[in-house]
Amino acid sequence: MFPFSLRSGDHLKVDLEQKEQAVMPTWPQLNETFVGILGWSWLIYVVSALMVLICGYFAYCERRRQMESTRRLRGLQRALARPPLKRRPNAGLSGSSDISGTSY
Repeated sequence: MFPFSLRSGDHLKVDLEQKEQAVMPTWPQLNETFVGILGWSWLIYVVSALMVLICGYFAYCERRRQMESTRRLRGLQRALARPPLKRRPNAGLSGSSDISGTSY
């Protein structure tokens, strides 16, 4: 039922040793690279802070540009809008009678 349980564990030990020997040379190289990157971590932080500041500056400029164009558009719409009509007494009523029903 479980074919893998019939195998002996000797071949696993040999495979594991071969893998360790194959992998071992890469660990010191990886460690040196990692230590080198950590040694330059201040540069990473400076570049990150610079990118955040640049993005914040562009976001601020874009927001100002949007506000200015919105302000100009509203001013233009106000200038082009029809002035409100003056209210006249009984302007909405038909005929010559007012609300009280008297005629003129």
